[in-house]
Amino acid sequence: MSKEQLPSVRDLLQPSGEAPSYKLGSFMGFLRDTSGKFPKAVRSTVAAAALFAAACSSQARVEHTSGLPDAGITAPAEPDAGGEVPVPTGDGGADGGDDGDAGTPPPPPLDTDGDGISNDEEPQGCETIPCLEAEGCSVLSDGRMTGNHSDDDGDGWCKARDNSPAYNPTQTDSDLDGVGNTTDNCEGPNPATIDSDGDGRPDRQVDADGDGHGVCAAAGSDCDDNDATIPGLEVCDSEDNDCDGVADPDCECEPGDTRTTGSDVGACVAAEETCMDDGPGMSHWETTSGATGPVPEACNGIDDDCDDAVDNGVPDCECVPGVTPARDCGSDEGRCETGTQVCGADGTWSECAGQTEPIAETCNGVDEDCDGETDEDYDAGDACRGRGACGTDDPGTVGVDDGIGAKECNAAHDGTRCSVDPGGSANRSSEEIADGRDNDCNGLTDDRQFTVVGGTPGQTARMGDACHMAGVCGDGTYERASDFAVQCNAVGRRGALNPGNLEGTQDGLCNGADDDCDGATDEGCGCDVGETQTCGISTGACSTGLQHCDDGEFGACEDEVGPVAEVLNDGVDNNCNDLVDDQDGHVRGTACQTGVGRCDAPGGEWEYDGAGNLKCSTDVDGSESLARTEVCNVDAAGLGIDDDCDGEVNECDGAAGIDCDGGWPGAGNPGLDCNPGGICGAGQVICDPNNNLRTRCSTSSLATTESCDDLDNDCDGATDEGCANECSDGQTQICGDADGVCGEQRGLQTCQAANDSWSNCVGDRRPGTETCNGADDDCNGVIDNGFVGLGVACDGVGACGAGTIVCKPDGTATNCSTNPGMPGFNGSAERCNATDDDCDGVMDEGMTDFSGRDLGKVGDPCPLPGECVLESVVCDGPLHTGCSTVGRGGVVTERCDGKDNDCDGATDETFDVNAACSVTCPDGQTLTGIRQCMANEVATACSVQLADCP
Repeated sequence: MSKEQLPSVRDLLQPSGEAPSYKLGSFMGFLRDTSGKFPKAVRSTVAAAALFAAACSSQARVEHTSGLPDAGITAPAEPDAGGEVPVPTGDGGADGGDDGDAGTPPPPPLDTDGDGISNDEEPQGCETIPCLEAEGCSVLSDGRMTGNHSDDDGDGWCKARDNSPAYNPTQTDSDLDGVGNTTDNCEGPNPATIDSDGDGRPDRQVDADGDGHGVCAAAGSDCDDNDATIPGLEVCDSEDNDCDGVADPDCECEPGDTRTTGSDVGACVAAEETCMDDGPGMSHWETTSGATGPVPEACNGIDDDCDDAVDNGVPDCECVPGVTPARDCGSDEGRCETGTQVCGADGTWSECAGQTEPIAETCNGVDEDCDGETDEDYDAGDACRGRGACGTDDPGTVGVDDGIGAKECNAAHDGTRCSVDPGGSANRSSEEIADGRDNDCNGLTDDRQFTVVGGTPGQTARMGDACHMAGVCGDGTYERASDFAVQCNAVGRRGALNPGNLEGTQDGLCNGADDDCDGATDEGCGCDVGETQTCGISTGACSTGLQHCDDGEFGACEDEVGPVAEVLNDGVDNNCNDLVDDQDGHVRGTACQTGVGRCDAPGGEWEYDGAGNLKCSTDVDGSESLARTEVCNVDAAGLGIDDDCDGEVNECDGAAGIDCDGGWPGAGNPGLDCNPGGICGAGQVICDPNNNLRTRCSTSSLATTESCDDLDNDCDGATDEGCANECSDGQTQICGDADGVCGEQRGLQTCQAANDSWSNCVGDRRPGTETCNGADDDCNGVIDNGFVGLGVACDGVGACGAGTIVCKPDGTATNCSTNPGMPGFNGSAERCNATDDDCDGVMDEGMTDFSGRDLGKVGDPCPLPGECVLESVVCDGPLHTGCSTVGRGGVVTERCDGKDNDCDGATDETFDVNAACSVTCPDGQTLTGIRQCMANEVATACSVQLADCP
């Protein structure tokens, strides 16, 4: 209850305007709390009430008649006829007042308690107390009470109102318990008062423990009458020692008690507090040990501010150097492989090292851009029909449309091809032969050069090309002779005109025409004396001559100009092959591109080198040479450039002037491994971007000024040089290379107490020798370094076709993916077709002739006897070789000429040479002889004739 809620003393003693009652028990009960004690807030109110009661003492009486309205005043008179109101007259003071009224009698004396005795006649304190019979009062005949309210102790208070056995001049009763303060040992309300005589008035308060204080509930009273020390000074013991109704009002705790306070989250340590005694009734908690409070958060892997979060709110703090382990980074989708990030000295993650990053999607069955889709930009898998013969039904497979395939990635990986087309997984192509079909499925029919039957050595032609034969045959076109050979179809005319295809005096025609179309007329025929015929050729610098008839036969060709060795710079076809200034198939003045390095570029032409040979003008020492002084540089694909066209790139042989040391030990040629040390780490030798006459290590640019951070910042092999200590005793840190395969197994270093330096790294995986395997074996942050060109497009050897540079299976080197022994090998068994089918660098080798003899590879000198010793090995169909017939007009069958024309080791074996024969003369005589070759070399005749008869 607040002071504002307490009733005023006047309200308590005289509620609703009634006379106050001396029994205040209900009022006292109203003020007490549940413990029977009075709150401090009501003490002043209770005391004021007692003082108010005492105010009714020996003070001067108030004359109740003085100043009161006069009871004798009559009602106002009515106005008279003249409108005036008469003024009443007084009583002349008959009532004791000098009011000049008309004598109105005074009011009766004030008798508040209605006992028939006026207030003026009653003792103090009895004006409001009715006269009781128990107090010696009697009832008058008119019903009024009368009697003597005695004052036994002479203190001026009537007995009925006197509550103190001893003399009490003020009769102050602060606690309104009916006992005056003079003899009352409790100044506050006391529910335990005793009325031993039953007179309705409490006795002196009981003081059981003799401490001079009765059992009370107000300040200064005895709230424990069984303990003589109470009331006393307040102490901090959860008790109300001073009996003021409040226990320990100024105590925070009980002295000697302990407690913990504060946080033990993160780096914080909860404090221990002890209750300290500050004197009577006062105490406080004081921290005595163990307090570690929050501090501002720092980037150190510790929850410094104790908010259960580590390193939160610290700008740029991503990790803790030497504490936070390495983590994976990048994607492992598709071709991509995750790399490793380590925590740098600045508390941020390093670049992702060792990852395989996305590249542009190509058509190869691999998700190269690592988006979860494979070959999404291509039409792989769609149905398709092959080209040429690949797109037609196989005649041997009834009811099956063998020409239908599926789109799949091509060898260049930049598009698709039909699976049944060349290079496809279900390739149905075959070698192009002269049959009117597109066998190799390239969209062209019979589109290769076939050997010309009867032509000059090495002569080839396409099916349908125009041709010309001498004599009666004339013009025609080339047609199929076999799968791999063509012949001029004008030869058919020869057969039509001369079924035997022969010329000569005995078995052929001698008609002045070249019937066998071999460029000679009536060879073997007789002639007339003086008859001549042309002979030789008239191509280039050559001119024909004349043969003269002598003894019935034409003699040697006279005055002809025949072929000689080609002179390369005279503008003349000296060798009469219809090409001017040619050598090995190259013609002076025609385009060429034969160099290496920078010189391997179009725009050159064959020119005479002044030393008897043709040279490409753009090659080294050519008139338009593209060769330059060698410098250290790379092309757009990152491959070194061969500036001086010598087959080597960025070489450090001293002649080019390139300094390959570059200031870094072991730098060497570009592409080699190097390691400046420290934070620079392992790398590769590269061209110095600021000086193309020197190289440097690719990681050397990472070197910085040395700082005390446990790192070799300046990459000089020493760590924290100039710093007092490297570490603290017992401290550990992750160590070992974080790149490549080394990052899969890091080690641990421990600070050594002896010199505060780091121990050797224990348990880490060490770098190995880099191999070509898709992994960073030497842990320099670069995968397959030293293996230049990986992933670059390439052309396989021979027929193996386009591929990409990949690692060899043994990891020692790279090779084109389509070459032998590689995963994408695209070759086949060797055939005799002017193509390196098995991609071994040798063309048309490993085959035999039809008799099983190994003649060597095409182009080698023919090893067979006979005429072939001057000839070379040529194709005889797709699976066999044979010997060419240089100088013999293309005839490879045996002729009757005393020579081994078919190179089988036998001479004239198909003829009856030396067989016995005879002629019967007209006289019956028989002449015997042997059969001998005729001049036409295609038949024999007996050595004896009728002309030999006698």
